[in-house]
Amino acid sequence: MKLVAIVTPTYNRAYILSKLFESLKKQTSKNFKWYIIDDGSTDNTEELVKTFNMIEFEIEYHKKDNGGKHTALNYAFDVVKEELTFIVDSDDILTPDAIETIEKDWKLSKNDQTISALCYLRAYPDGKINGKNFSKDGLVDTFINERVNRGVSGDKAEVYVTKILNKYRFPVFSGEKFINEVVVWANIGRSYNQKYISKVIYVGDYLNDGLSHNNRALVLSNPRGAVEVYKELGGCKVNLKSKIKYMLAYIAYSTEAKVKFKEQFKKSNSKILYILLFLPGLFTHFILKKKYGKKK
Repeated sequence: MKLVAIVTPTYNRAYILSKLFESLKKQTSKNFKWYIIDDGSTDNTEELVKTFNMIEFEIEYHKKDNGGKHTALNYAFDVVKEELTFIVDSDDILTPDAIETIEKDWKLSKNDQTISALCYLRAYPDGKINGKNFSKDGLVDTFINERVNRGVSGDKAEVYVTKILNKYRFPVFSGEKFINEVVVWANIGRSYNQKYISKVIYVGDYLNDGLSHNNRALVLSNPRGAVEVYKELGGCKVNLKSKIKYMLAYIAYSTEAKVKFKEQFKKSNSKILYILLFLPGLFTHFILKKKYGKKK
């Protein structure tokens, strides 16, 4: 069995999936298996995968009904057996030494039972780091402390310990096909640390048909998932500024999801904060609807 499971959820990305395949062929270590989870593509993704040469490394292809990236990840968590799980999007690539770097760093970290993931930097094609660098190279701390309280923004490359990751699943709501992955990362962070390593192993940009590019409108059209995200974040040990931001979002998306105000109050993480921010939360909902709501 290989050390790393590279998990790639994909939907109608046959036009670009080969770029990731080529970057995997260039890996200086082949200690990985590539899992492609096809989320109901209607293009020629399946035919394309059949053309990939599997001599250098193993590829396992699964096709499921379309349900959104989070459902593809839930599916992957049920089939992956490798020690580490690395989620790599279909429109991105890895640096040639990515797997080799993970191998070396994991040897130094695997005996620390508090670590749920090795977290690396992502960069844009021009070499610029996505978001901010970590506060300290080699830091071991929680997702909330580093990414929220210290404000280390941007997408990163998280390589999770599979046996820990398998304890968690993304919430699924009928009729909704998107939820921010932070809902699981923050939940894991309640019990485990991550190790932050200031090295770029992942390169990607945001395409016009990508989830990140259309994030605000996407979140608004999947409000029940958003409610779970902000309820989870608001329940973590975050600073006051973040608690206010998350409560405003919780009220706004709960309102969009047509959750009754009494129920919103009951399920909120802070009753006092909910009361204080109720009207600003409704105004936040109004602004979001005006700016990102679907035009009739």
